[in-house]
Amino acid sequence: MQKKRQSKKRLLSAGLIVVFAIALIAAALLFLTRPEHTEKISVETKAGKPAIVISPPKIVKPSEITKPGNVHANLPKLAIVIDDVGYDNKILKSFISLDLPLTYAVLPNATRYRQSVNILEKANLD
Repeated sequence: MQKKRQSKKRLLSAGLIVVFAIALIAAALLFLTRPEHTEKISVETKAGKPAIVISPPKIVKPSEITKPGNVHANLPKLAIVIDDVGYDNKILKSFISLDLPLTYAVLPNATRYRQSVNILEKANLD
């Protein structure tokens, strides 16, 4: 009798897990396939004048921001420092492969300090 209860509980638990997984996948698909706004959206008042105009975000590449005379040149800048480099060169190589403007801080007493410096020098990131 007790074994039947335990098997029913296991079956119910497995069923709940499957239902949860399906719901999670469905939510992810809905989120990933939602349309992006490519037009301006305006909300008009009773007088017919636009009260709010929402424009889609403009994607600006980092190379465009730094061009002289660009209107985006005065935007705030963000510096990302990868700290404590020198212990795991596999992680260092994965950061380099991202091809992003990152700054690396190598610990002088790290176990692979010299190897990390060599990797950064070969990638012209010294």
